[in-house]
Amino acid sequence: MAGAVGALASKCTKTPFNMEVVPETVRLAVEMGASGASISRVYPMGRALRWLKQLTVRWEDFMSTVRRVYQEAPAEFIVNVECIPLRHYFDDEYRRQLERERQDQKNLSWNGCFAGVLTAHIEADGSVLPCAFFALPAGNVHTRRFREIWTGARLMQDLRRRDHLKGACGTCEYKYACGGCRGRALGLFGDYLAEDPLCPKSAFAFRSRNIQTSYATYRES
Repeated sequence: MAGAVGALASKCTKTPFNMEVVPETVRLAVEMGASGASISRVYPMGRALRWLKQLTVRWEDFMSTVRRVYQEAPAEFIVNVECIPLRHYFDDEYRRQLERERQDQKNLSWNGCFAGVLTAHIEADGSVLPCAFFALPAGNVHTRRFREIWTGARLMQDLRRRDHLKGACGTCEYKYACGGCRGRALGLFGDYLAEDPLCPKSAFAFRSRNIQTSYATYRES
């Protein structure tokens, strides 16, 4: 990688079929000189909707892998779990401090869900999505300037107001530091402000008892 321009990072999507190789992928990223890695579960969009039950990892198994990565990764290596800094899951004081800062300043910074806050995704047809895993466009660059969509679209503005969140995410003590995945809320509930259905604090996830079957439970109800 000598002479390479820009930063190298790794992205892993964990399923029941690749759980064992995720730590190996992160180790390879470290060896290659990457600055960080991101670990996520399958998002409910596109063709994945047909196979969500088979592709979704139980929370306990997911966090087992995350914990292993946390213990093995060098201190300077940045690891995010679905847009959340890995440290957020294991350092209670860090999490409380982060939440206090966000709550006092209402400054979302880069912590928590990126959609419409730090990222936007432009499709080939010009549609502007808040992120690549959020299947609802905020506008189209063929009919409106990107700057206008970014600053003025109602969808973008909603995503930046964590006090508008509903359900478990709306009452969560960490809503400013986290906020849940808005793409999953949209994909499962049709409401991007609803609670994150795969967060263990979600009543929806608890109701189905096994997060691995929660997608199917919702789709069949």
